[in-house]
Amino acid sequence: MHYQIDQESDLENSYQLIIFEQYSGDEFQDIDRLQGIWRRSLQFSLSEELGDKINDVLLCCREAVLNALVYGCDKSPKKTCTIQVTANQKLGRIRVRIDDPGHGHGFDITERVEKMKALDGSHLGLAIIDNLCDKYSIENDGTSLIFELAMNN
Repeated sequence: MHYQIDQESDLENSYQLIIFEQYSGDEFQDIDRLQGIWRRSLQFSLSEELGDKINDVLLCCREAVLNALVYGCDKSPKKTCTIQVTANQKLGRIRVRIDDPGHGHGFDITERVEKMKALDGSHLGLAIIDNLCDKYSIENDGTSLIFELAMNN
């Protein structure tokens, strides 16, 4: 018998956890402090691999978590969202997942981003993520956002 290992699948599944945090909705006011925590974790784990890309990752995380805290958690101390940041150094990728307990939405995300870009700039979080990330997806009717960026290496 001959067994073959699917190396591409193994590479895709070899993401390492860098950040896993849970925040209550009322922590939206502490976003600068939260971003500082993420920066230190990313610099410690991936300083060489990320380089200047760290700013793109942090901005996308900031926008996504703010959206989750304000809209998904309704700024409530009784509701929480999670952020999970993983990295695959072999593929040179970083993946972020934010989940919130909100009701989600029924709109087409691509159409919504285009409309937001045309507005006054006050609701550009998803547009920023769309522009800075290599790819993103929304799951669970909008209560989960996953995005990926290539690292510098």
